[in-house]
Amino acid sequence: VPQPQWLGILGPIIRAEVGDSVVVHFCNHATSGAYGMHPHGLRYDKDNEGARYFGANGTPPGEGAQVTPGSCFDYRWQADAESGPAAAELSSKVWWYHSHIDAPAETNAGLLGPIVVTARGMAKADGSPRDVDREFVAAFFIFDELQGEEAGLMHSINGFIFGNLRGLVAERGETVRWHLLGMGNEVDLHTPHWHGKTVQVGQGAAARRTDVIEL
Repeated sequence: VPQPQWLGILGPIIRAEVGDSVVVHFCNHATSGAYGMHPHGLRYDKDNEGARYFGANGTPPGEGAQVTPGSCFDYRWQADAESGPAAAELSSKVWWYHSHIDAPAETNAGLLGPIVVTARGMAKADGSPRDVDREFVAAFFIFDELQGEEAGLMHSINGFIFGNLRGLVAERGETVRWHLLGMGNEVDLHTPHWHGKTVQVGQGAAARRTDVIEL
């Protein structure tokens, strides 16, 4: 499925409205290595957690923890009320999904993407929120290409560095929603900045305007 240019290295957006069940048909086409899909923000049971670890009492990983090359698994997740935006938030909320066998290595390899959950009754037919004209997802993440050496730390937005990400274009008069994400470790603290414009964070009495977000 064609993806927006501005998604860059990120996987496709998975969308849900509060109350929806989400089914992801996941096939591992890699030539080697098991992978999976672990969601943040959505409800799941053990088999659909998509994370490989053994519990404190020796409980083995769930069935979908690792999908071997050439195999497929259907993940089933729930977008419950706590998956969606709270009363003081906007009509949609962003989360992550990523491979979770060796999470630091796999996210650094680009095996991650966004989940957007819209409040009940606020989604268009395609799942996007109906009170905005355009959405962008911007993930601020330092990709490590040289085992922590400064020369190999690639400060990126959606995997692109030096301001080379394309497609973040809107038309005058449009209402644009920005979903901001941070991934990595304690070094990955970022301050996205809109030059010459401001954004609204929250809504109602909790709303504020700013040109810098701490992420």
